[in-house]
Amino acid sequence: MAAEKPIPADVLPELRALATQLRDAKVAAGVSYKKLSENTHYSTATLSQAASGKKLPTWDVTKAYANGCGDPRGEEFWMPLWQAASDAVSLQNAADLTPEDPPVQPQAGRARRRRKSVADLVREEMERQQRQHGTQSQSSADAIRTALALCVKVEEFRSLLKELKGGRSLDDIKDRARDKGYTIRKFNIATMIGDDGNEVPDTELLHAYLVGCDVEPAYVHDWHHAATRLKISQAMRAEPNDEGGFFQRLYRWMRRIRSELRLEALIGLVCTVVVAAVQVASMLQFGF
Repeated sequence: MAAEKPIPADVLPELRALATQLRDAKVAAGVSYKKLSENTHYSTATLSQAASGKKLPTWDVTKAYANGCGDPRGEEFWMPLWQAASDAVSLQNAADLTPEDPPVQPQAGRARRRRKSVADLVREEMERQQRQHGTQSQSSADAIRTALALCVKVEEFRSLLKELKGGRSLDDIKDRARDKGYTIRKFNIATMIGDDGNEVPDTELLHAYLVGCDVEPAYVHDWHHAATRLKISQAMRAEPNDEGGFFQRLYRWMRRIRSELRLEALIGLVCTVVVAAVQVASMLQFGF
């Protein structure tokens, strides 16, 4: 049997996983595409393309491919694998086909239409997938998790933060965070979800806000991961050749590190140093 071409390096991880499993099943069965075509009644071209990683095969082709190889794992293995690839491809298509909305001049008597957020687009795509394939729709938390993975702009991240607030008041969020040992002021919350900001929130404030909004611990990591990715992206886009650029970047880096430190820890460190210095001075004075 002729060796198959390698799966392209730029394919989606979920699509790569599906194609790899199909290829492994074929190798384990020791069948050629000609024999597999006889077993499944699909053409060799269709079967070869299904395992190429370049295009998502239909569920029927995927199921027939696995059955034609005599794979014993059944639909409980192949369906989630195919569904994950299908969702990933659909989300990529939705992101690619959604351009920046051009500015729209509001007309008399008509309200200006709100631009859809990333979370809105994800939910619409999940609902379309449910209608098309009869799959179970994602929960709101899972939809936001997917939207976080698709965030490429700080504005999108802040929009998700604002959506996370829901019907909670600023006092509710502040009090819930305080009850769990975190401090955040209403001013911080208002700044974090405001429409005029272009900065990723500091790690401590973001965490306090998430706790105050009752985000489950399993999802908190996704928020921090997205925030870190956007911070790195911002740093990489910084102009490296402007006058005094090195010192400006160094200053910004030092400010970022300082903002990440807990004020309480900093005060505690200073107090410890002062007490130690006083003790050493006393020992020297009395000859110890």
